Amino acid sequence: MDVRTIPFTLNRAARWHPEREAFVQGFGDDGRRYTYAEANDEARRIAQGLASIGVETGDHVALLNDSNVEHALAHYACTKLGAVPAGLHTREAPNPLAAMVEQIDAETLLFHPDYTDTVDRIRTERDADMELVAFDGLGETPAFARSLSAVTADAEAVEPDVEVSENDVAYINFSSGSTGLPKPLVTRHGQITEMIHIEAGGTTEEGRILNAFGTGFMGWENVTLTNVAVGATTVFHDGDIERVAELAEREQLTRISLITTPWRILLRSGALTEYDLDSVESAGVSGEPITPELYDELREKVTEEVGTGYGLTETMGSGTSLPSRFIDEETIHSVGKPGPSCDVRVIEPGSRDPDTTVPDGEVGEVIVNGPSVCSEVYDAPELSAELFHEDGWVFTGDRGRIVDGFLYLQGRSDNMIISGGINVYAERVEAVLEGHPAIAEAAVVGTPHEK
Repeated sequence: MDVRTIPFTLNRAARWHPEREAFVQGFGDDGRRYTYAEANDEARRIAQGLASIGVETGDHVALLNDSNVEHALAHYACTKLGAVPAGLHTREAPNPLAAMVEQIDAETLLFHPDYTDTVDRIRTERDADMELVAFDGLGETPAFARSLSAVTADAEAVEPDVEVSENDVAYINFSSGSTGLPKPLVTRHGQITEMIHIEAGGTTEEGRILNAFGTGFMGWENVTLTNVAVGATTVFHDGDIERVAELAEREQLTRISLITTPWRILLRSGALTEYDLDSVESAGVSGEPITPELYDELREKVTEEVGTGYGLTETMGSGTSLPSRFIDEETIHSVGKPGPSCDVRVIEPGSRDPDTTVPDGEVGEVIVNGPSVCSEVYDAPELSAELFHEDGWVFTGDRGRIVDGFLYLQGRSDNMIISGGINVYAERVEAVLEGHPAIAEAAVVGTPHEK
């Protein structure tokens, strides 16, 4: 088996760390804990079961599920078959979800029974027939679907006789675009194993790492796939964010990574002071640049090692990082420096030329290059050419400037407000407002004015 593939990483972990916990469901019963040997066997059974209902190499399999062990097992099962899993955004409305399923030509949909009504809407919106499979261990299977337990009833824990290579498509991630349908971005096995090398950092097999990211976002894969590659334990949480502190004490979490808003909710809840967080060695903040206030609170209440970074669905790990050791009064406002094997430039807006870099300190468009950067949008060559340069650069649409080697984001090009000929970046105004002690959150928008 090609070592630069997702199936290889799980097989390897099962061989070298068979008794170590691979997947744990936060606040789940004991039946939702899998060692690496158990997880690999179960993924093989699911793969064989999916094959029995017609899923083949290259097929696209949509998944509508929460962050849980069942999703992880099904995700790996698809890749063992050479099929292509695609996580759907659980908070999307049924009509856009149906369009997304249609967009990627998915013939199979695995879903959590909690989303039965949504799946019923999706199937009625689609013209083509689909195989619908419910994770019946999580609820009741509707009459229009198969249960996963029935699909796998006669399946053996045998690795599928399928050749998967680094150049094959590993999965599809939908970007959370600001307009229109999310874009289905294609990631290949070789690219994702490069992401794993970038993300692994100090992660070891002793790590017990939280994954509370939605399964439709790249963060879910970044955490899960990296942990499996090194033999660490992934603890999934799909519930009340205010219980993360309780979960940290119960499961002895060593790392917690959340986007900014859940961190703020957790801090305001007071739960971080109610539980023992001594096991937590590091914390990550994503989604937007960290504020000094949030940084200080996390260092006081969680851990001294707090870091952030910058990346997109299109870059799958390639981007910048800002570890705690680089943070001071000035750099706290940045997103750090390029990560290993990555490069970042700021170019003249609208030039679409990676060589038109602007002088340090000037604002321009941020572009990123790296080993895990995607190169295509599924079945959309014109959009692919718009997003990706032939030399591997992705045009992010973000505005930024580089000062002393650190990247400072200035906002999105489509969020820019022009006032009296001056470019005003909404995110920078929001950051200033949110620095005021009387303001919890702020949103800045532009409105037409006669002048």
